[in-house]
Order: sequence, then C-alpha cells, then structure tokens
Amino acid sequence: MAAITVVNFGYMHLNYHPLRKLTGQLHLWLGMASGLVIMIVGITGCIYTFIDEIRPIVYRDRIFIDPPKANQKMLPLQKLKATAQQALNKKVPLMDIEIFTDRKHTMVFRYRNRDDNANLYTNYFINYDKVYLNPYTGKIIKVEDTKWEFFNVIVMLHCTLLLGNAGKQIITWSTVIFIFLLFSGLLLWWPKNKAASKKRFNFKWKPTTAWKRKNYDLHQILGFYIFIIAFFVALSGLSMILPKVDSSIQYLTNLGQTGQQQSMTHTSHMGGHVNEVQESSGSLNEIADHAASINPNSMKYRVFTPKNATDPLIIKNYKDQSSHYPYLQDHYSQSTARHTSTTYFSDLSAGAKVHEVTYDIHVGALLGVPGKILVFFTSLITASLPISGLFIWIGRRKKNIK
Repeated sequence: MAAITVVNFGYMHLNYHPLRKLTGQLHLWLGMASGLVIMIVGITGCIYTFIDEIRPIVYRDRIFIDPPKANQKMLPLQKLKATAQQALNKKVPLMDIEIFTDRKHTMVFRYRNRDDNANLYTNYFINYDKVYLNPYTGKIIKVEDTKWEFFNVIVMLHCTLLLGNAGKQIITWSTVIFIFLLFSGLLLWWPKNKAASKKRFNFKWKPTTAWKRKNYDLHQILGFYIFIIAFFVALSGLSMILPKVDSSIQYLTNLGQTGQQQSMTHTSHMGGHVNEVQESSGSLNEIADHAASINPNSMKYRVFTPKNATDPLIIKNYKDQSSHYPYLQDHYSQSTARHTSTTYFSDLSAGAKVHEVTYDIHVGALLGVPGKILVFFTSLITASLPISGLFIWIGRRKKNIK
C-alpha cells in the first residue's frame, strides 16, 4: 500500500510515485473520454440555472396577464381544462395544471407523452405541449410546442444530449467519471510542502509568466475552488437519474433508520393520464376550490392528474416561486372529491427532505440567487476544465517529443 507521510507544516504527499502516476493517467484519459460531454453539460447548466429568471422576461406575453377586476373570480377549473383541451386540438395526456394565486399569471396546462426507450430526441417526446390561458376570461394566450421550445431543448440537451435513453446513459456515466475526476484532481492538486502550496491557492502571475503556466494554474486552482459545489451539483444530478443513488442518499441521511415518512413525490403521477371519470363528474372544481380555501398562503398549486381511476388526485402547494419543492401536498379522492390526507414537508424524514430539495440543490435555488450565481460560475468553470486540461496534455506531449 502507498505510504502517506505527514511532513513539516502539516502537508501530505504520496511516497508511492506509481500510484500518483496512475492517478494522473486515469485523470487524463477519463477526462479526455468525457470532456466533450462535461463541456456540454457545463455550458447548458449555466443557462439551466437561471431558466426561472430568464423565461418571465423572454416569454412575458404568455406568462403574465393584466390583473382582473377585484370582484372577478377565476372560472371553474373544469371549464378551463375543457377550453385548454379544445385549443390543443389533439389527444395528449394531461400531466399537470399550474395555478398561481397572485392574479397576474396565466394558468398553464401541461400535456406530455413520451417514450422513455427512444434513443433520439425526436422520438423521445411523442408530444409535449403547454397551453397558457387567462383563468378569469378563459382566453387562450398561447399554445406552445414545448418539445421544440428553446429552454426545454437546453434542459434536454443537459439531461440527455438530445439522444433520448442512450444520451441519458452517456450523461449518467460521464457524471460518475466527473465525480472521480474531482477527487483525482484534488489528489493531484494536493501540495507536497509549504513552498508548493503558495502556487495552489492563488495566481502568482508576472508579466513574464508563460501562457502554459497560466493555463495550468487555471485548471488546478479553479478546479480546487469549485470542488465542493461541483461535487454536490454532480451528486444531486446523479440522484435524479439513478433511483439507487437517491435511495442510498436517503438511507445515509436517515442514519440507516427505516419506516420514516417517505418523500411527497409520487412518480406514478408525474406522467399522468387524462381521467375520463373526472371529465363528467365536476369533482375537479370542488377539489380546486377546497385546496384554495385551506391553503390561502400558497403562491401556486400544481394539480397532478391521476394515472388511473383509483389513484388519488394530488395537489402540491408552493410558498414562493424560487423553490421547486412543495411545502405541503394534498390528496383527494377523484370519485368523491373528498380530501383524504395532507403531507407536510416539515414532517418528512431527513432523507425524504433531501430528496425533495435535490433539484433546488442542483440548480442552487436552495440558497436563492446567491446559490444560483455560485452554481452558474461552477458550471462555467466546469465547462472550461476539459479545454485547459487538453492544453496541458498538448504542452506535455510537445515537450516529450522534443
């Protein structure tokens, strides 16, 4: 085994040179193999991080409406649903309805049907559409072909490289490699002594400093400073792709205890299908009215349609627009419109809470705008690392040839 020796000033180095050399070779070739994917994920991640802030500016006309009169009430949800379906003019499963309470947003009906086994983006989403309408007048504001909407394409490029299931696998393994590169990079960065550490934490550039030295510093020093944030961004992304990673994180966070309150997210509802029983029963109106009356402080609601005739209808309640996890979730019987249960975020186990905020960790929203700025620059630096690493390899290759 390699001997780890503590030297003066508390610095460590590996005496076993072949291990360090092997680490360097793995870092090089795994970086070369995944570099292009890491660049794409990093660049799209920069845009992905601020989608919630950019979309209201770019799509203001479809997201906002003129506030209605004070005494004007929202039209029945069942009627608005029928209006949206008529405007869509095709049979596509309704996934969810997004309802805002501030009287200045449109209501959004999201329809989606996808083939998870498809290996091209053109076939991955069979249909993906959004209908924006004025909930007080019933006027259709926009029927959006979300499949080809710019920001959705950016998100899918980030998640699947626009290659469907095959791209998802590439992203998964590239993320695993990236996590390894973070730790192998830290090992290669680690200073052997105090003199070496002076070049590890900041840029000591002079007018005569060669660009090769500057490029090397950019790779090592910037890589070191993004290590912690990049690790959590990568790990949270991996947990959203791989259920086993997600369950393992929950298990560790719960300190191995089982039987605690599970996550509020029910994946069986996320791809929801139109339930014909609801179409004629009018229960959707009663459910929506009840949810609004018992949760008046919610900023918005997301109504998830049941997958079948026995599943409950789920309404997720959000306190503010910056968070993507609900602070409570209501369950309703779709046949009787009876409120059956409420799950509060505060009652979840530690592991389940981590699960719910995984997306907010991934984009930095958990820390608000400062967190998003940190993730933005982390993604930008991440995208630059394969380039600076390539130049380091080219420089050393030329030196060896000479």
